[in-house]
Amino acid sequence: MPAYRMRRRAWSWRQLIFLLAALLRSLETHAEPVDIDPSMTRQALRDALQIFVDASGSLSVADVSAPGFAERFKPPVGDPRNLGHIHAAVWIRFTLRFAPGDNAARVLELAYPFADSVQLYTPQPDGSFAVSRAGDHTRVSERALPDRVILFPIATRPGQTVTYYLRYQSVGLLSLPLTLWRDEALRAARQTEALLLGIYYGCLLTLLLYNLALFAALRARVYLAYVVYTLTMILFMATQNGLANLYLFPELPQIADKVGYLAAVAAVTTIAYFVRCYLATGVMASRATALLRALYGSGLALLAAIVLLPRLAGFWGAMLYSMTALLVVYAVALHHWIALRSRAAAYVAIAITLPACGGILLFARNVGIFPVTWLTEHGLQLGTMFEMLVLSLGLAEQVAVIRREREEARRAAAEDRLTGLANRAHLEAALPQFLSRARRGGRRLGVLWIDIDELKPINDCYGHAAGDAVLRAAATRMRQAVRAHDLVARIGGDEFVIVAEAEHDGDDFSTLAARLNASLARPVEIDGVPVQMSASIGIAVYPLHADNAMQLLALADRAMYAAKAAGRNTYRATAEAPAAP
Repeated sequence: MPAYRMRRRAWSWRQLIFLLAALLRSLETHAEPVDIDPSMTRQALRDALQIFVDASGSLSVADVSAPGFAERFKPPVGDPRNLGHIHAAVWIRFTLRFAPGDNAARVLELAYPFADSVQLYTPQPDGSFAVSRAGDHTRVSERALPDRVILFPIATRPGQTVTYYLRYQSVGLLSLPLTLWRDEALRAARQTEALLLGIYYGCLLTLLLYNLALFAALRARVYLAYVVYTLTMILFMATQNGLANLYLFPELPQIADKVGYLAAVAAVTTIAYFVRCYLATGVMASRATALLRALYGSGLALLAAIVLLPRLAGFWGAMLYSMTALLVVYAVALHHWIALRSRAAAYVAIAITLPACGGILLFARNVGIFPVTWLTEHGLQLGTMFEMLVLSLGLAEQVAVIRREREEARRAAAEDRLTGLANRAHLEAALPQFLSRARRGGRRLGVLWIDIDELKPINDCYGHAAGDAVLRAAATRMRQAVRAHDLVARIGGDEFVIVAEAEHDGDDFSTLAARLNASLARPVEIDGVPVQMSASIGIAVYPLHADNAMQLLALADRAMYAAKAAGRNTYRATAEAPAAP
């Protein structure tokens, strides 16, 4: 083949490649304007966006809108809702073409509440630009449209094509979920959104108040730990939804930089403390206790450090701590559930599953691994609602456990272990109450001091087990001899006290004492052998002999010794007792 033909063919290929490249650059550089449909309530602008990264951060809108600069704008690579972390000023350019006769008011929404600083530049007829500001670093009072996300009013220009510029700067994720709304449609959407958010936060507040009431009633710190955890979770979710900046500190934009990280660390720290209280790991697993203590200790230290650290370092510190702490808490719960068969741990493990998945999705979205979708956007919110409900159910079940344990402890503190009767402490607490009722009703009250005769010989002959059997039998017979509202107490060794209300106005309790003597004198069969027992009883009566608890007990005790001196197996009233020395 002749050489000139080879050169001509090569030149033709070069021309073709050049033309294709020029065509591609042309298509990339000049995005088509978005035709605004008057009948549509909202239109996404993702296909109309072009961006330019201003690494120096020094360019103005006059610079980027100058003739010839448009070629430096490029369509975003990937989903505009998640363009990764770009720590520089980013200019966004988009063009809208309004239909003739379209006068509807519209609003531009940037549905990402974490951008630090966003300015919308709208061209004016005189060639200048009107600027509207929003973002975390802008006071709510200085925003054109206060909202939990970023909103800008768009003045409709019927029949015109208008190019707008956004300047976006943030330390975090570059996210551009831009939508153009009709004003009335956005208002309706916000009402529905407010209802859903109200239900979400209302449920959390209801659970918080319910468990606060349980804490007030039970004084168990696990409920207070849950309340604190719920508070921190509400704060964290409010920062994620943009509500914290809007309502909690609208005029303090400097707080917005780190409050999200602080809230995340506080929520994870308090869940670690709550799980420790809920699982009672101080008793169940000392290693888990030490691990959880180290977690929330580290969390408290990190809270203080985030205030001083640069923002980016605070972000990574909060993210890494939160993910690590959640995994540790989850592992501890699984261990207690599987290895120790803990029902409480099952509640914790199940409860943490969904918010942990939501947190992972959120983390992956924030670092650019996953795109911004409905699931990555709302997964954590749904997970936290599920978590709070499950944990609250577990705590509600714990109410019965706590009450049962406290009742058992109260009973153990007020009950004689051998006989099941009231003990001395219970007697000393209850006798003044009996006296108070007797005074109000104008009735007599009897205090009977009972001593089992010759218990020591029974122990010596038959053994202490036999002596215990005699005491239990005596306790049973005493309970059977009195009414249900009377008190029978064992105050030590072989001594008992009965506090009984009078059956009639002239009751001197001698009938009750005689009934007790007869009942206690019946033999007790131990291992097939009848063992004889008896009792000496002393009686003191309110108000005949004394009007206070200590005197009644002392007089009944002396009367019991008088009964012993009279030959045992009998009773004596205080009037028949020998005078005190």
